[in-house]
Amino acid sequence: HGCVIFARMLQKGELVSQDIARALKYYKDGCDINEGEACYAMGVGHDKGEHLEKNPKTALEYYRKGCDLLNGPSCGELGFRYLQGTGGVIKNSQEALRYLQDGCKLGHHMSCASLGDFYAEGNLVEKDFNKALELFETACDIAHLPSCVKAGQLIVDGLIEDANYFK
Repeated sequence: HGCVIFARMLQKGELVSQDIARALKYYKDGCDINEGEACYAMGVGHDKGEHLEKNPKTALEYYRKGCDLLNGPSCGELGFRYLQGTGGVIKNSQEALRYLQDGCKLGHHMSCASLGDFYAEGNLVEKDFNKALELFETACDIAHLPSCVKAGQLIVDGLIEDANYFK
């Protein structure tokens, strides 16, 4: 984990001189020694193509490794890719659901937000407005405004028993 912390410092130039090349080396080294957060950072780098070759397939490999190493954002990114059919994967709602569930369990709030849609719509899971509300509230807690609106709409529409209308 120290590789990730030092890489972030190098990347942002916090307390040390900014050195993107060294930061990338530390992220790669961290991933090579099975630090999931470092794998996620490498995936993002290859996705954006900033300071690394833009390569969605390489990014996908890093996200897969990060998810295998229990990194929530990596799992979430895989879920989003399968949900949209982008970044080197074919659209697959079941795979999207699986990865978003993993991401949410691992604390990735954006995965929870997307998973809330599955429960609100009854898409591949039994429709459960209370579960959807719980997931939307989790994402709302990090100021994901669309999730806040969706949570409120479930309450206003009368889909939640004993709803907290004040909230």
